[in-house]
Amino acid sequence: MSLVRSWCAPQWAALITAPRCSTRMGSSAGRWASSAQPTSRGNPNRWIPGPITTAHYGQDFPKAAAAEGIWPSMRRWFAEEARGGMVVLGNHPIIVRLSLLPPRHMASHKNPLSNLTHEFGAHVIDEDSGMEVFDAPTSHALIQAAGYLKYNLAKTTGQGVFFRGQAKLYKTLSPTLLRGIRDGPQKIKRCKLLKEMLDTINAEDLGLRSVAKECREPLLQHYGVRTTWLDVVDNIWIALWFACHSARAFGWPEEYLHFEKRIPDPRGAQEYACVLLLASAYSNPISGQPGLFRADRSETIDLRTAVPSHFVRPHAQHGLLVRRLSRTGLPVCDQRPLLVGTIRVRLEAALDWLGDAATLTPHSLFPPAFYDYGYRELLSRVKPIHKELGSIHRMQA
Repeated sequence: MSLVRSWCAPQWAALITAPRCSTRMGSSAGRWASSAQPTSRGNPNRWIPGPITTAHYGQDFPKAAAAEGIWPSMRRWFAEEARGGMVVLGNHPIIVRLSLLPPRHMASHKNPLSNLTHEFGAHVIDEDSGMEVFDAPTSHALIQAAGYLKYNLAKTTGQGVFFRGQAKLYKTLSPTLLRGIRDGPQKIKRCKLLKEMLDTINAEDLGLRSVAKECREPLLQHYGVRTTWLDVVDNIWIALWFACHSARAFGWPEEYLHFEKRIPDPRGAQEYACVLLLASAYSNPISGQPGLFRADRSETIDLRTAVPSHFVRPHAQHGLLVRRLSRTGLPVCDQRPLLVGTIRVRLEAALDWLGDAATLTPHSLFPPAFYDYGYRELLSRVKPIHKELGSIHRMQA
């Protein structure tokens, strides 16, 4: 892993500790060298080098340093130059070598993918979001990174790890119904609208007679209605396909959806396809309901086994849905605690790996109503009741 040379004001030297660090000057592990010499008072840009310390960030990186803006400054540099450089933070720097990874407590969740080491892949900081990502330069690195967490979390926590492809990374991760809001009155209002819609469907069995009541909300999400669930897939190539395409939707009350393949910037600006890895319950099945899993703080529905195959789309996409639950068992706005890793691939490379396979096209992944009988029934019988809930999408080629 590349190390970045950074400057750090000495007043933080006593505060910054890293349990797993080692030093080049022979000081004991877990402590920073304290004999760095400050700059000349007469010229703050002139410095006298002291010991060089190599360390990996750990959970003991002080919150005080973050509050003073030290970490954001470092992060901006990390995003620009992974091979080495410096950030001047005050008039009395010492020279320190820091690993590229951010302090874990700075993130809103632990990132188990950080533990993966790969000969070709690298952990870097995404410039736009500030998130730690794993850069996969080869398709083999992509597959290994995806499989790494699937194996390890199944073994240690019993969770399943699923994939969500995105054209870019965002600082929030929320279900479509709850985007742009926080837990509070707005959430209550939107959830009430959704409940009214589901109550109507349940009372009249509108197009969902063969689907268990517990599975109706996530199935509607998969076909376009805004709900409290997140769409994920269990196939890395389908996730990468979504990351390489932009969704375009318009219209009301009928909402039309179209996917366009992303084109690399002709000016050469670097663009990426991103795959989020989300961990959710997958070893605690609900008795009597195939495909539904629930743990203390998460819930998963595998539509491949939870709904019949005349709903073709979930089977074509290897589609599942996940959501984070509150302590009282209710869905929450912020789903970021489910995120256990992010893989980033250059857009040109991702498009090359996907190729022109007929099975990775909108026609195959979103089968028309002519072939998808469940979709046909939803289109004809489930009508939108409020703009905030959206509607069953009308797919366009």
